Amino acid sequence: MKNKRVLRATAVLLGMVTLLTGVVFGLKSSVNIDDDPIALGGTEVSEDFLVHQTEDDVRIIPDKYNTGAKGTLINVELGGMVGDIQLVAGSGGTKNIFDFYYRNKNIEGTVTLENYDFSKYPLVLYKADKVEKNINFVFNNCKFSMVSVGNKSASISYAFNNCTIENFYGSNAKFSKCKIGGSYYDGINPFQNVEVTDCFISDFGSTKDTGKEIHSDGTQIYGAADAEVKNISFDNCRFEIPPVAPAGSNAYVNSCIMLSLEYSNAKAVQFSNCILNGGGYTIYTCAKKDNFKLEDINLSNLRVGCAKKYGTIYYKISPGVTYDTVEDTEALYVASVWKENGNTHFSVSNDTNKERTLKIITKSGAYDYTIPACKNGNDMSEEDTYAEMPFDVDITIAEDAEYAICYDTTIEGCAKQIRFMNWGDAKVYLTKEQFSTLFSGAEDVLYSGQCGKNVEYELNKKGELTLEGTGDTYSYSSGKPAPWTNYSDLVNDVKVEEGIEGLGQQLFRNCTAIKKVSLPDSLTKIETRTFFGCTGLRTITLPAALESLGDYSLPYETLTSVYYDGLQWDKVYVSAKNEGLNDKLYLNETNEETDILENGKCGTDATYTLSKSGVLKITGTGETYNYNTGKPAPWYDNRELIVKVEISEGITGIGEQLFRKCSNISEIDLPNGIVKIGKNAFISCSNLRSIIIPGSVEEIQTRAFDATALESVKYQGTKEQWDKIVIGNFNTRLVENISFTE
Repeated sequence: MKNKRVLRATAVLLGMVTLLTGVVFGLKSSVNIDDDPIALGGTEVSEDFLVHQTEDDVRIIPDKYNTGAKGTLINVELGGMVGDIQLVAGSGGTKNIFDFYYRNKNIEGTVTLENYDFSKYPLVLYKADKVEKNINFVFNNCKFSMVSVGNKSASISYAFNNCTIENFYGSNAKFSKCKIGGSYYDGINPFQNVEVTDCFISDFGSTKDTGKEIHSDGTQIYGAADAEVKNISFDNCRFEIPPVAPAGSNAYVNSCIMLSLEYSNAKAVQFSNCILNGGGYTIYTCAKKDNFKLEDINLSNLRVGCAKKYGTIYYKISPGVTYDTVEDTEALYVASVWKENGNTHFSVSNDTNKERTLKIITKSGAYDYTIPACKNGNDMSEEDTYAEMPFDVDITIAEDAEYAICYDTTIEGCAKQIRFMNWGDAKVYLTKEQFSTLFSGAEDVLYSGQCGKNVEYELNKKGELTLEGTGDTYSYSSGKPAPWTNYSDLVNDVKVEEGIEGLGQQLFRNCTAIKKVSLPDSLTKIETRTFFGCTGLRTITLPAALESLGDYSLPYETLTSVYYDGLQWDKVYVSAKNEGLNDKLYLNETNEETDILENGKCGTDATYTLSKSGVLKITGTGETYNYNTGKPAPWYDNRELIVKVEISEGITGIGEQLFRKCSNISEIDLPNGIVKIGKNAFISCSNLRSIIIPGSVEEIQTRAFDATALESVKYQGTKEQWDKIVIGNFNTRLVENISFTE
């Protein structure tokens, strides 16, 4: 059978199916997701109080409501028929076999199977590598226990959409909006050409296993002797795998991501925009044998919860692996939002070890809720169960809301917006009073005290930790941690003032939210594990006075660059247990102070460098990343220092909110080759007066140049070319001040 086939089983859907787009099937109301700022209501109209959307409004977090199979399904029996496909009973009547080598020879092309329950028996493909014809299976809203299709790339491929699967083993597969897990086996064992998007991977400890000892991973990638690992990607996936197991079980949770090559090399493996919670170490990226190589392995924009026993990243990391932004989850998050019977529902999760407060603001008023803490992994016992964890809690308000803004208000006066839903088309403004209540306390001192004989510290509500005094700080340990440990997910900016000479052991250990560190010229030593586990830190500058670095003193697994301001690095004592330092160390070869303030990635193939003199250079190829108010550009905290921007040829797209509120940029010359300028790219660059736009530009999106001071816009093309450019709304100054060079 050639061409496309659809084999449907009649199903009665029970309840609702909530899609990642925010639309609820079977209900009249739907949620419109639009990354352009939209709003409703409010008593005082001010851009300061306008509610913007965040990353989580556009990239909806997977949960138990918006993933997996729903409704009544048709059971598939042993050796039964599924449409025109004859299954074969195998392994003594314990498995269903897909056989397209000896049987079902008429099956070819695309075959769609909908609303089937295969879960009674594992589904195994027979001799996949021997089948020569192309077959593309599409499973929609189906349920499986184990699916095993072979580890080699073959002519048969699979797409699983809104399916529930306990375990998948194989290659050539795509997963979208699937719920994976619920057993003590690994969730996914991928080998080649596997793409996992918008999936919820969860609960590997609840099922009791009394057989041989077995460990469980959200995904374990180990390769095969005849199948090198390649082309595997996970994007916008969520792993909830707390290390729980019932009494008497021999199964235990090992990690969320286990990339541990045992049998082959690996290349082109990507994990991006994922939420991870659980494991011993949450992430392993280490070949078990030195002769196996890892190439182009990248993990970026990962949020990590507290339900881990030992740490975020296992400290042994193979060459070829790069990490880009790995941070602790610092707030609640809201995944699905839906309406039903006049009520509005919110799926709320807490991956932090603190009880947290949720505030929901609607047109009718405000609602406050307390969400229990998630336990640390090493505090869990046999008494703990997955069902009791604060994951996907259904918060229901008795209102058919016109709009809803969700905030984590755990720290009073320093709220974090976590979700904004709008069922209308007008603008939403907070009142001045609401804005003040939510955000007025950011500079307030949250915690202070002594951390050295002559050293004091102060932590404010927006995460700035300042150390002042003279001499050395105290050293700390896992049994006696630093005093701000309970706020390790909040601390993002560390300022060590002049006069401090030594930073003690484990001073900032596992403060994963730290993105910026300022060290004084007086500093002479950094002790053992001082910055160990600070996975959010990308770059650091060491002062010229430095004399020693202790064991594992810096987070080499995620650092991209270490700058030294002195000229006598050979006289600095560096402990042997600082592997990875040399590859990231930049020495000052002149008498000038190192000019680089920070650097890192700002696109898949784009990097940036910001100098202390205020020059921001972007180099590479392709488009930069898109940013938003929830996740601003990496230089956002230093935006007021930026006075000049240099973008190299090869960059083709300026991402959304890339230069938002860079108020000291006065002119920009965009290189030829730029095709797209994203939404809000230069919004609120209030001193931007002049720009040169190349003739290659095809699209300028909404508000790209809103709230600027543009007076001179030179277009390197003709008026006829300009008229063909798609220009979004609210770019008035750009359009009014255009001139043509041809």
